[in-house]
Amino acid sequence: MKRQVRERRRAAEIVAAKEAELRAMFECSPVSVIITNPEGAVRYANSSWLRLFNISKDALAEFRVENLHFDPAKRQEFVRSLQQSGSVREVEFT
Repeated sequence: MKRQVRERRRAAEIVAAKEAELRAMFECSPVSVIITNPEGAVRYANSSWLRLFNISKDALAEFRVENLHFDPAKRQEFVRSLQQSGSVREVEFT
């Protein structure tokens, strides 16, 4: 039993360390990164993205990604493609 507890604790530590590495990689990236849910609420935006769009972290709670899309049909197409295939790559919004 103690061994299982130690193994679970160690696994949790490894996951936490990997999450910290990934967060640091995104945060330090010069590339703008945003992660949203299907409804358009921002789950994560790195510093590069915040600077690019001149948005504060505090303002993210109210921000919706639809505000970035000039053509609502393109947003719907993007979401539909994401739902069908699970990912969308190399998409440029203009």
